[in-house]
Amino acid sequence: MTDATPRYLVGVDGGGTGCRAAIADLTGRLLGQGAAGPANATTDLAQTIVNVRVALDAAAVGLPAGALKHSVAHVGLAGVLDGDIARAVAEELMMRNVTVTDDRAISVAGALGARDGVLAAIGTGSTLAAQRGDSILRIGGWGLNLGDQASGAWLGRELLEHALLVHDGLADGCALSTAMLEAFGGPGESCGLRRRRDRRITRHLRPASLRRDRRDRPRGGC
Repeated sequence: MTDATPRYLVGVDGGGTGCRAAIADLTGRLLGQGAAGPANATTDLAQTIVNVRVALDAAAVGLPAGALKHSVAHVGLAGVLDGDIARAVAEELMMRNVTVTDDRAISVAGALGARDGVLAAIGTGSTLAAQRGDSILRIGGWGLNLGDQASGAWLGRELLEHALLVHDGLADGCALSTAMLEAFGGPGESCGLRRRRDRRITRHLRPASLRRDRRDRPRGGC
């Protein structure tokens, strides 16, 4: 085996909440896994690259030095909307054989493999895909600003928007909208979340809060 011969298979799955990396040998035997923070290339390209590297380094613990250079890698990240972003990520990772795509492609591959089927990927973002033979139809996955309906981020944003309408007297309130404003310290702090990309919203959108809202809300409430 020469120095140019790939010795490892590397996969990275990155989204708005976090990213994961896995390394296997050429037989498919898993050798290491790693995880790190958010990896949405459109939201924050520089931090995405940092977090992907952290996940890869964690997965490579115990492997020979330079192992990642001797690999075939596929990196699927949210927010890879064009070739320029894909090339920017690939150049920073400095692996000899790396392909960078958006995370929709790896979602279909991971869920369906070569089989025909339909995928609904609902997480921080959201997308739908249908695969038949060599044809793949995708719907959605365009990011929170223009889409991602039904995703965790979309649900949280809709809730905060409604809570602010309640505060302004433009919508009927309920226990959940009141709890959200209290949890985030009022309307000013709620608006600041979008500027800081604060992840506290996901910690407060818990089943307990939703159960309390269903139990307490009056008819016609939010």
